[in-house]
Amino acid sequence: MAIDLGGTRHLHIDETNEVFIKDLVLMKCAFFTAPCLKRFVGMIAEIDKHVQLASVGKTTKYCEHIGGTSHVSVDSMFPNVNIRRWYEDSMGVLKPSRVGIALFYWN
Repeated sequence: MAIDLGGTRHLHIDETNEVFIKDLVLMKCAFFTAPCLKRFVGMIAEIDKHVQLASVGKTTKYCEHIGGTSHVSVDSMFPNVNIRRWYEDSMGVLKPSRVGIALFYWN
């Protein structure tokens, strides 16, 4: 099953009920298992609150674990909701990897 999210983004659910958000032009993807998707959906109101704050120029920094090494984040410095894998660097600081997708919003 596929759902058009607007622009070049689509949500796909495969036969094992795993969910992918794909950008068909950039070929970027966010992957969700069922528990991860449930946590993400449960955070949508909080994510939206931070997007609204950032959209009107307020400073916000939101980052929540959604399962495995995946986190969702909103930072007022960047106009997007980031869904990606994170890792610990050699100093033990949690940092985003290049694996994931940025869902842009406009002010």
